[in-house]
Amino acid sequence: MCALSKDSREPWRPMARHDHLVMTQTADEMLVYDTLRHVIHYLNPTSYAIWTACDGTRTLAGIGQVAGKTLGVE
Repeated sequence: MCALSKDSREPWRPMARHDHLVMTQTADEMLVYDTLRHVIHYLNPTSYAIWTACDGTRTLAGIGQVAGKTLGVE
């Protein structure tokens, strides 16, 4: 089942925040530094694939499909 937006008629289409973030790729993860909150997030390949798929146009099912293709899992 897909999560619904506030009005319960449209599927929820999450959008990842990109402002005030500094990103650095390491060998096996993405480091994301939040300059507003002064917090570092460590994203493994799975969480990074999901985060990049959250562009505001995809439903949860669509995010899963894109992340799966990115990771070679279908």
